[in-house]
Amino acid sequence: MLGAEGRIGVLINSAGGGVGQVGRPVEEVGDDDWDRVVRTNLYSAFYCIRAVAPAMNERRNEGQQRLVEGIASRRLGRAEDIANGVLFFVSDLAGWISGQTLSIDGGRHMV
Repeated sequence: MLGAEGRIGVLINSAGGGVGQVGRPVEEVGDDDWDRVVRTNLYSAFYCIRAVAPAMNERRNEGQQRLVEGIASRRLGRAEDIANGVLFFVSDLAGWISGQTLSIDGGRHMV
């Protein structure tokens, strides 16, 4: 996702698929078929990450500074901070999202 300044701010690796295996019983998926599924999904994510990493690393220091400032403010989490994440997951906006963990911790997991 390009930010307002035309810089990459977010990369979402959401593409993937069964590469012709959808609806096929797992016991009928051969090793070559499975290898194609894994390579397609894993490699495509890696190639996207590798392509945007240099630009995102340039912005890393900016993000770390904001994180330090946020932690220094010592703001405690509020109930609405959690509620907003829950509301997103139960909304239509998250209709195709499953099996995810959302860290609602003000960035403390990054320290």
